[in-house]
Amino acid sequence: MAIKFSLSQEEQTVLQQILLAQSQRAKHPLTLHQLINDWARFVTSVGRGYEDSIYEYTNELSTRDLIQAILDKVPSPLRGKLLAVIEPWDRRFLASTQPVDKPLKFNGEGVTSPWNARVPIHLESELEADFRSEGIL
Repeated sequence: MAIKFSLSQEEQTVLQQILLAQSQRAKHPLTLHQLINDWARFVTSVGRGYEDSIYEYTNELSTRDLIQAILDKVPSPLRGKLLAVIEPWDRRFLASTQPVDKPLKFNGEGVTSPWNARVPIHLESELEADFRSEGIL
């Protein structure tokens, strides 16, 4: 699955500056297309029944945190354009998950995002065992 969208040269320039800073923090190169496609792939796997561990699940959630950090820094017109691509995947994620009282992880400021306080509705045995051992379920 490859989600495609186009950006003007000006929008690409703005994103390149933001992604450079994000890439330095992540310690590897990031692209917006890669992040959005990774989020879509993850959301699809959650809908089918996520089979990896809690470590992998929270690592995958970090993709959405990175996307949000970008959204928070781009100008409004570009933000709207990007949200039009991301929001359908966010809605699918919400439809495939259920809220939990204990967030799975916090950002650096001790704040949790909506996707970090949700677990798949259809839990595979390893992930369910991980959530139970962490007191999330």
